[in-house]
Amino acid sequence: MNPPHDTATVAPFWRVQSVFDPDGTGKDFAYTIGLHERGLPELHIWARPSLGEDPGLDWMFSNRDRTGVLNELAGLLVAGRLSIGSEVTREYDEGLAQVTFRVEPPGDKEALEAYGVPPGVDVLPVLWSLRRAPEGPLAPLTPEAEEQAHTLFLEISRGLDFTREAPPGWELPSMPWFDVGQRFGPLTPVVLARAAQLWQADDNTLRDLLHSAVATSAGFSLSAATVMATATARPAGRRVHVEVLHDACHDLVDHLTEHSEAARHRFSRIIQMLHPQQWSSLDRANRSDLRLNLGGLLHYLTVGCLAVEAVADLADQPLLLQARGPWVAGLRGEHVLSDPAWRAAPQVIKAVHWLLAPCDAQTLSKVADVHYLAVVRGIVGAEGYGDVCARLQSWALTSAANCSWNDVLCALPGGQPLLWTARGADIGSAPLLESWATCVASALTHRARLSTEDVHTFAVPFAADLPHLEGVLNAAL
Repeated sequence: MNPPHDTATVAPFWRVQSVFDPDGTGKDFAYTIGLHERGLPELHIWARPSLGEDPGLDWMFSNRDRTGVLNELAGLLVAGRLSIGSEVTREYDEGLAQVTFRVEPPGDKEALEAYGVPPGVDVLPVLWSLRRAPEGPLAPLTPEAEEQAHTLFLEISRGLDFTREAPPGWELPSMPWFDVGQRFGPLTPVVLARAAQLWQADDNTLRDLLHSAVATSAGFSLSAATVMATATARPAGRRVHVEVLHDACHDLVDHLTEHSEAARHRFSRIIQMLHPQQWSSLDRANRSDLRLNLGGLLHYLTVGCLAVEAVADLADQPLLLQARGPWVAGLRGEHVLSDPAWRAAPQVIKAVHWLLAPCDAQTLSKVADVHYLAVVRGIVGAEGYGDVCARLQSWALTSAANCSWNDVLCALPGGQPLLWTARGADIGSAPLLESWATCVASALTHRARLSTEDVHTFAVPFAADLPHLEGVLNAAL
């Protein structure tokens, strides 16, 4: 699902108790605890639809989703804008799914399993229906889509070794063919080629892919691309193919990280390369936990990219950028994507140029240094700067929100000297300035996702050298 549509203005004084079905049948649910403190009933919601014709066998609200929905509805209840019989409709999956919530009269707490609700307090079931495009028949690729897929397969293949032994089920085809009956659908050859970029990756590349997964997860759900790919696949009859791919990706990542002692040893070595200080401080049990957690992130990164490749002919440009961005960044070892597809809009690039054009090399170097120190060490008065930047960089990896060196910085009067300051330094000013400029571009691109406090926190460290920064970030482009 997408992040919840939280339009409530009431800060939660209640909590949400989410319950997972251990049998894996999808009978998860959640309910509020604490609304009764204001004399209100509690709210309850199931993870799957309880109304309508679509049973949602392949669609459910996650723990995070249920919490978001209940927090929004509880806020409306506290504000007096929700009552028994109220209906609220929200869109998910970028408009591909529509959910209508309906508040029912008090239900049986035993049947709802709302055991955390105090005696005498009513619980209102929030029932809901799901509407989305029906699952269509499996159709072949159009000639244009097949030509594009063939081109992409050849492009990816240039970096692969076809003589290497593949993990079971991931063998590369010597010649691509795009029949609809293949395991992952008509785009199976492209999916297999993308997967080979992972299982053929050397230690440094795998480390960079892990870094990309961690960086992306700071402000973006890595599972979102898979959800969108599944929704996109339905009308074209490819939902089953995406689900089969999802299961297969578990086996692929497990083969690389946990399948054998050699795999675990190698993956541990890669994690140590990524987080040397953290790794050295952990005992054996915590190292195992870290390995499993990072293996999970690698799985979500992998299945997100591969699932979208399985529906690439149907996906829009934002979804392609969302899925491919973290993957491409990891393969290239780029923290700021240089590919033009991820470049921010012209008006955004123009705003960044306007901000930095008056700066000489010394000022640009100072901006870069302050950015680094604020992220790594923190600056008094700008607590949270690193967290804001992490979100901005995450959004830049998954959308057209980058400002690479060649977009603006190389043309600045003070830009070229920064390239020379990097020689012999552990971290040069040029890549740091590029990282900061991308944060600015991402903030301008995604301003609606930032609070006024977020913008202030980002701008405070540069108040002396870039006094117009906060105003630019708050102005309409």
